[in-house]
Amino acid sequence: MGVMIAAGIVFLVGALTAIVAPPVGVALLIGGGIVLVVSSCVYLAMDYKQHTQHSISSNNPSSVPLFPSQNTPEPLPQQPVYITPDSGFVYPDMLRQLPAAYQQRLKAGSTDFFVNVRYHGQMVMQFINCPDPDKGITQDIGIFFYPETYDNNTLMRRFKNNAFIHCFSTPFYQDEVADAYFGSDLQKAMQVASYILATVYYIPTTAHLDIHLETN
Repeated sequence: MGVMIAAGIVFLVGALTAIVAPPVGVALLIGGGIVLVVSSCVYLAMDYKQHTQHSISSNNPSSVPLFPSQNTPEPLPQQPVYITPDSGFVYPDMLRQLPAAYQQRLKAGSTDFFVNVRYHGQMVMQFINCPDPDKGITQDIGIFFYPETYDNNTLMRRFKNNAFIHCFSTPFYQDEVADAYFGSDLQKAMQVASYILATVYYIPTTAHLDIHLETN
């Protein structure tokens, strides 16, 4: 900002000097003008960068999906798991923890519900309540998958061919995220999530899943 002010003064002096001493005035005009333009561009770029960083840091981390670790994950199981789409199967750890926790949040008057699901320490999916207060929607349970974390073409093909792929709002191959929403039907969300974890990720139906509920 100081450079911009100084350049502006030089430019103004050059304009006045050009009246009585054109060569000197023109030189001052050109020099001051160049410095003014360059310093203005630098100032605007720095201001934009600062504004962008502030906007990112001011977001509530509990309201947006947290992407999995960029570390190389442990390989997924290779043995296929066979269950039918209408089996209603839900992993025992999910069934034991999620419904009660969600109802507890609702009774407390909070719509915050943010759950990381890990298998062998690697996050494989998330449950997130995504309300839309402007539309009067307080419950919209979403499930989020990040299949590209594993950089596995076979996994990607299984995901695309999954029986429940029609539930997902955005093709995951466009932005590396697959998300589907089920309103207040947490049971349905758990069934779809379990079916994908079993038939796409090949996670055994008897496997232990680490269910971590984020709370404010």
